[in-house]
Amino acid sequence: GLFKIDPFDDIVHLLSGIAAVFVALHSAKWCVIYFKIVGIPYILDAISSLFFSREFLNLDVFREGLGPTNFTVTGLLNNLPHILIPAFAIWFGFFLSKKASYMQTPVKKSK
Repeated sequence: GLFKIDPFDDIVHLLSGIAAVFVALHSAKWCVIYFKIVGIPYILDAISSLFFSREFLNLDVFREGLGPTNFTVTGLLNNLPHILIPAFAIWFGFFLSKKASYMQTPVKKSK
């Protein structure tokens, strides 16, 4: 298939998804923190995969060393989810959350 995923990748994706559900059910504040924490390693994964043909999240970049750049159509399509998802996560976590917090008005407590 187009996406070559090893079992370690599956575990990382599964744990990320479970954590996302957990924080989404907990609070909006936790969601912002989640987006900040998860967005950075996922974008590093996309960058390392494109520029060095090695993945960051499954530690290939450390185990196998650096490889050649991978700007082929297949390489770009393989990395598209790891480019778009963390880009949105970083945008939500670091930028949109600040804008939303400025727009909120404090709720007055009734006596």
